[in-house]
Amino acid sequence: MGEGSLASPARLLSCAGLCLALCFLGGCNETTGSLREPIKAAANAPARNPNASPRGASVALTLTGVETVPRGVVSRFSEALAHAVAVREVDVADPKLAKYFVQMHLTAYPAGDGGTALAYVCDVFDAKKNRAQRLSDDIALKGTSGDPWSLVDDKAVETIAARSADDLAAFLSNTPEAVAAANAAPTIIARPSEAPDRVRVPAPVTTSPGMPSDALSFAPAR
Repeated sequence: MGEGSLASPARLLSCAGLCLALCFLGGCNETTGSLREPIKAAANAPARNPNASPRGASVALTLTGVETVPRGVVSRFSEALAHAVAVREVDVADPKLAKYFVQMHLTAYPAGDGGTALAYVCDVFDAKKNRAQRLSDDIALKGTSGDPWSLVDDKAVETIAARSADDLAAFLSNTPEAVAAANAAPTIIARPSEAPDRVRVPAPVTTSPGMPSDALSFAPAR
């Protein structure tokens, strides 16, 4: 990404903390196997809980199905998603410490109306690897092409990353862990003279074997 905060030093620092590691989600593989379900915004998509932060429910986040996505799109989406979840207070944690496990799938395809669409599907699994929530949405792309991915530009990538991060943050803010953390957190009034908190570097996320070591700054996994 070459625009806005995605190119800032803080953004680069954040990406540097997202190193590649062995995939931990051996049993969490429903996403790519169940994409025959319609990719539409869920009618019961959760609204964000204004009284709780998603940070109370940490997640291990992976990007699945990358073998069907051009590497350039994967890289741009990974960067955009990393930024989007960070600004929405989603806590990306090491799999051994995470409360939930998230698999994100990105796809571009010819839409039924003759157009082209870019969509995401996000499956959220609990600690027992049971799927707790499926989130999904799509956006229309301009034009038609035999290769739908050729129509995916930076704006489309940023839009779908923002939507997926919004939906994930909303779901996590309603989890028992997030609500409990909000109820337990003391009210702190900062003094004007106090220095701001240091920039937090996200914890490592997961990836799958076989991915190029220099491919991504985020977490692709099959």
